[in-house]
Amino acid sequence: MILKYYKTILVLLFVLLLSLLPAETTSKIRIINIPHFDKLIHFFMYFLLTSASLIDIKNNIKVPTSVLILSVLLSLLFLSGIIEIIQEFFIFGRNGSFFDLTANLIGITISSLLFYKTSIFSKFLQDS
Repeated sequence: MILKYYKTILVLLFVLLLSLLPAETTSKIRIINIPHFDKLIHFFMYFLLTSASLIDIKNNIKVPTSVLILSVLLSLLFLSGIIEIIQEFFIFGRNGSFFDLTANLIGITISSLLFYKTSIFSKFLQDS
């Protein structure tokens, strides 16, 4: 059963790994020295996590698209907030950031909107 959600699990593990590593580890990963480039990374991590979650759940559970999107959006926003709090208080050298949370929310929202739009179009194409 859990293997049905392998995309979500793999992306979630990747996001958790990058988010919860100590600061000295993640500073070695930075290869591009562009100001606020990490916000783009946040956006893409949560865009991918949202996309994988929506696709996996839609393929395995019959639920209305709007309920699915809202559930995933709120769940991942909550997860993102919890991770920022953990970074602030429990990970040495890491800070929780409102701007990171905002970048995460934008990634979640854009992925959700694209999923919603493609769901509408796929239903329209199936009916014709």
